[in-house]
Amino acid sequence: MPKPNLLIIVMDTARCDHFGCYGHMRPTTPNVDAMAHESVQFQRAYSSAPWTPPAHASLFTGMYNSKHGVYHGHVYLENTYSTLAEVLGAEGYRTIVFSNNPWVSEVTKITRGFEEAVEKWEKQKSVKRSGNS
Repeated sequence: MPKPNLLIIVMDTARCDHFGCYGHMRPTTPNVDAMAHESVQFQRAYSSAPWTPPAHASLFTGMYNSKHGVYHGHVYLENTYSTLAEVLGAEGYRTIVFSNNPWVSEVTKITRGFEEAVEKWEKQKSVKRSGNS
C-alpha cells in the first residue's frame, strides 16, 4: 500500500474562528476551506507554548517544552531528539519546509531534518540539505 501524503500547515497566530471550515461566515480562507473539505480536520488543537520556537519544537519533536529545552532563554533546538522530518525522511518521505518566519529556520534548528528548506523571511532562498543539519 502506498504511503499517504502528509501536509502540515502552521500559521502563527491564526484564529480558527476566522476560517470558513470552522464556521466563519465570510469567505476569508477559500483555499484552506477547500482543502479542509477533503482532509482530516481537528476540532480541538492546543499549542504547548504561547510563542513560536517552543511551540514548533514541540510540534516537530512530539515533546513538551520541559523535555526539548526550547524556551525564551534558549531558542535553539538541540540535536538530542529526533524530529518529525528526520523520522519521515528515514521512512522514505520527501520533506520540505516553507517558512516566512525567522524563528522557524535553519538558524534556530527548528527545521532540522528537512531535506529542503525555503526560507522566505530574509530573502527567497532554498537550502538543499544532505543528512542531518
